Amino acid sequence: AAVPESGAMLSVQLPEAEVVERLAPWVEVLTIGVVNGPDSAVVSGEASAIAELEASLQTDGVFCRRVRIGFAAHSTQMDGVLEGLEAALSSLRPTASSVPFYSSVTGELLSGESLDATYWCRNVRDPVRFDAVVRSLMSGGHGVFVEQGGHPVLTLPLTEACVESSGVVAGSLRR
Repeated sequence: AAVPESGAMLSVQLPEAEVVERLAPWVEVLTIGVVNGPDSAVVSGEASAIAELEASLQTDGVFCRRVRIGFAAHSTQMDGVLEGLEAALSSLRPTASSVPFYSSVTGELLSGESLDATYWCRNVRDPVRFDAVVRSLMSGGHGVFVEQGGHPVLTLPLTEACVESSGVVAGSLRR
């Protein structure tokens, strides 16, 4: 099945709880798709509802920006592709890894053996909990974060998360 093209995503500079409150009028068609940090979330769902939410947030002076993607990842709109995706990934045979893997699905350290087709389907459908991963890493004694990507959108949420600790954040590339 194809990914529905009627979806969209909107980055919102508000705490998750405030974003959830603002989603009340669209609770059937919009959801939190990503939580990046203390004041950074991404809403995912129907494109028309995203447009209405965006207009409402802008009217209230809340910074928001469309995510350049033509579908609503990490939302119910992914349900139609999960069966085919799981079938396509069914031959995966995950094994243990020497590199620790912190999951954006669970927010915790996972063993490599658990990264099967079902896990990757959850990764497409469930909210990304980048905030929880950062907290897990920090509570595990990690404090140096390097964003590796040509579009350093996570540098700010990482910096916000490190404010109360001695964490250090650096972006490695520029647009």
